[in-house]
Amino acid sequence: MKIVSIMGGLGNQMFQYAFAKVLEHKSGDAVLLDLSWFGAQSPGDTPRKYELDLFRTQPKFATKKQMKPLTGRNRVIRWFWRLTGKGGHLVREYKNPKYDTALLDMKGNVYYKGYFQCPKYFENVADEIRRDFTFPQIAADDAFNQKWLKRFAECENPVFVHLRRGDYAKIAGWMLPLEYYQKAVAQMCERVKNPTFFVFGSECDDYIKNEFNLGVPFEIIGEENARNKENWKDIVLMMHCKHAIIANSTFSWWAAWLSDVDGRTIIAPTPFTNGDEIVPDNWIKIKR
Repeated sequence: MKIVSIMGGLGNQMFQYAFAKVLEHKSGDAVLLDLSWFGAQSPGDTPRKYELDLFRTQPKFATKKQMKPLTGRNRVIRWFWRLTGKGGHLVREYKNPKYDTALLDMKGNVYYKGYFQCPKYFENVADEIRRDFTFPQIAADDAFNQKWLKRFAECENPVFVHLRRGDYAKIAGWMLPLEYYQKAVAQMCERVKNPTFFVFGSECDDYIKNEFNLGVPFEIIGEENARNKENWKDIVLMMHCKHAIIANSTFSWWAAWLSDVDGRTIIAPTPFTNGDEIVPDNWIKIKR
């Protein structure tokens, strides 16, 4: 039996689910998801909820009884903490983790707690992950989002630009400087004919309107989906753009990866957060 902790926002949850799916293929064992993190968030944490029920997947969930034996003492194994107890192992992601196939080969009962933000883990089942992460259709009477889908279709090369500010302001060095976006736009203009830029971001509407100078015209998507607590619709909108300038955020990372096709230009910041394990080799990295 293998158990994977689900925690964080939608993008993080998607990485954890993908890791669990790979474990299922690799080990042949039952792989369960643990949702206990959502009932034990600290007061200072950004409030999150379980969101994988957006998709048509049917994961199985771990019970407290199944998780109880997985306790013990600490020792460092490669880039992870492994806590070994009588009933099994607990693998906890360590600072600046690296891609480690040994995690997929562990025998017996194992509890995994981490983000596992490396697409190399699931590159052999990428098609299945893309199928699992099929978002609901935007409703025909959803005027706000249908307006933007129509607008993208009118453009030769729509490019989404994603900002992540809000909670990142609390983490030193995580907010991307304006210079990253300006360099990314310049690079995009060199590579793509007639690009049209569409800016996404929540909790930063005033910043985008008053301070975000890309040096080229752009259209602001706005925060209606965030206000309606339907952030996933922004991912769907981003996926309908042909090219991407992402933030150091798993939210826009998934929008880019899920619709990554030949001829698409995707630009990501480096370092992403704690290293660049998350950035696929065929994406363009620009120093921030």
